[in-house]
Amino acid sequence: MSGPPITGDSVSAIADSVRDLVALGKLRAGDVLPPVRALAAQQGANRNTAGAAYAALAAAGVVETRRRGGTVVRGIVPVSGEGAPVPCAGC
Repeated sequence: MSGPPITGDSVSAIADSVRDLVALGKLRAGDVLPPVRALAAQQGANRNTAGAAYAALAAAGVVETRRRGGTVVRGIVPVSGEGAPVPCAGC
């Protein structure tokens, strides 16, 4: 099964959409995100692209991957004055 080719733009688009949902409070700390295959299907991307988006979000501290627990939203605290969310240091 193949989908559109993996590109930095598509990875960023998926990661940005998850970040936006977190910033808007539609995704909260502890929420489990869809599996990579489901995310890829929802976004019309291939699994590698969806996996790369989750990896980018994990590197940024927005989510964490738990063995047999899926990808989970980490605690997010808004930065006063800037409105951009940042990972909670103690979460």
